[in-house]
Amino acid sequence: AKGRAVINLLPLQPGEHVVKLLCTRDLEKNYVIMLTKNGIIKRTEGSDFVKIRSTGIRALTLREDEKDELVFCAVSTGNCSIIIATEHGQGIRFKEDEVRAMGRQAAGVIGIRLKGKDSVVGMEVISDSTKDLLFATAHGYGKRVKITDFRVAHRGGLGVRTIPTDARNGLVIGLAVVAEESHLLLIDTNGKIIRLSPHEIRTMGRQAKGVRLVRVDEGQTLAAVVAFEEEAG
Repeated sequence: AKGRAVINLLPLQPGEHVVKLLCTRDLEKNYVIMLTKNGIIKRTEGSDFVKIRSTGIRALTLREDEKDELVFCAVSTGNCSIIIATEHGQGIRFKEDEVRAMGRQAAGVIGIRLKGKDSVVGMEVISDSTKDLLFATAHGYGKRVKITDFRVAHRGGLGVRTIPTDARNGLVIGLAVVAEESHLLLIDTNGKIIRLSPHEIRTMGRQAKGVRLVRVDEGQTLAAVVAFEEEAG
């Protein structure tokens, strides 16, 4: 099925689109983390979003002179670490308390400093550092890396190499947190979905080039990677 147009459910403005759906259960006890394409991060208390008008409320002030846009949102407990990945293969990990809680009108602070035309393509809020990270690239390659291989740094740095972005791999399209019981969905630009198990991808070091995750059709590229765990029963 094609689904139902979101404009029928939400009063979106011209040029506006949905970035993320978040569960609001216990939101007032947690924080909402927001990240922009240019690496600006913001943390706001969840209680600020418990009561929202049908027309919406301001969550983040964008720096319009830099042509920035909101690309990722997540809920955190206040005691997590944050990993940010960029299109050109850089990544940074820092504790979330390095981003002070701000009001809804604030613009945020620098999460990762970008070089040239690089941009943010992924963010994960980490509560369990025993799991792994999977990085995926446009040409269908990727690799699995231990979270502990990314040392905790300070917010605002350039980060470290996540996966090479050479002619074989292409640019990074996203990352996902995976465990032994996880399942992976790889989605290409034509809407085709392939399901994988993390067992099929061995854990590698940060400098490794990675392996083929999926063979993409000619003219297509990988668009997204999603990890999920099936609930028992």
